[in-house]
Amino acid sequence: MFTKTTKRVISLILCVLMFVPFMTIMSSAYVADPYSEEREAARNKFSAPVKAGEVEKKIFLGPTKTYYTEYRVYSPVKKTTDTKYPVVFLIGKNNTETQNSEDLRHDSFAFWANDEYQNRFYETKGAYIVYVRPADADVSIQFESFKLMMEEFIKDRKANIDMNRLYVVAWDKGCSLAIKATTSKESNFAALVLSSPREMINSFPSIPTWLIASKNDKAASFDLTQCWSYLKDYTGTDLDKIRFTSFDSFNSHGENNHETWEYVAYDIDKYTGEQSGAKTVNGRDQSVDATSVIEWMSKFGTDFGSDCDCPCHGATGWEAVKWFFKWMISMMLKIEKNRPCKCGVKDHW
Repeated sequence: MFTKTTKRVISLILCVLMFVPFMTIMSSAYVADPYSEEREAARNKFSAPVKAGEVEKKIFLGPTKTYYTEYRVYSPVKKTTDTKYPVVFLIGKNNTETQNSEDLRHDSFAFWANDEYQNRFYETKGAYIVYVRPADADVSIQFESFKLMMEEFIKDRKANIDMNRLYVVAWDKGCSLAIKATTSKESNFAALVLSSPREMINSFPSIPTWLIASKNDKAASFDLTQCWSYLKDYTGTDLDKIRFTSFDSFNSHGENNHETWEYVAYDIDKYTGEQSGAKTVNGRDQSVDATSVIEWMSKFGTDFGSDCDCPCHGATGWEAVKWFFKWMISMMLKIEKNRPCKCGVKDHW
């Protein structure tokens, strides 16, 4: 028989063993989503593109009339204005549910509608955010539906859209559609961000591109670093304008190092999940600071540099030195805006 002291010790141990898992669960529940209220508020800023007499959600059918693309919109336009804003098309996972499926529920890109994130867009301090859920179909069918959606979206808001600043941000299976859209009409898009593609990508548009992935992504059946090799070798854009952010491990929801798009959704600096070994390089494999995705992306435009004679485009010798000091002094005295010339080159030096 146990003594009274032994019984008390055993009881104490059992209490501790029962209490620790409970506290772990409670702690995990809190840490997993510290921005839940902020996220819900941001989601409420998105609306379905509804017109009088139409159903709640706009559905764009593919060529077979069976598949569809669904989308919701955040608009930066608060009142009647002639300001032209950039547009970000967020292409998420395939829509495998019915037309009544609820988007913006399982990810955090809704944050991009909040004032803090909107203010990061260069010059305009705002942008249209279009959350796209493509049909669960072949990418060619997805593309046809996406084109219909994009064309009507732009047509309805053309007075307030900067057509030279259309951006695509995609993740998971959405990366395949993003590549199809930007390579088919690359002159229409100014920059591309890809996070954790499910399928190997070996063809890229000749526009600034940022690839983000975990080296140990268990959801992909290939080495994601190979995508980076293809991007470096076959892109037609300046190697200083492409980036690769890699992680040794990344687990936001226990998803096998896959959900790196959470890093993008929080625009890097607010992300609080578990990750290690983060490293960002340019196309020359030189380390660069992983600054805000929004700020990096929004400084690119399809028309920048087309008719610009600023020395930042390749002046050499004494002319380049004079230009550099002139630019540095103007920046220190805040005489000019952050953009050194109308082409959008900022990180030349």
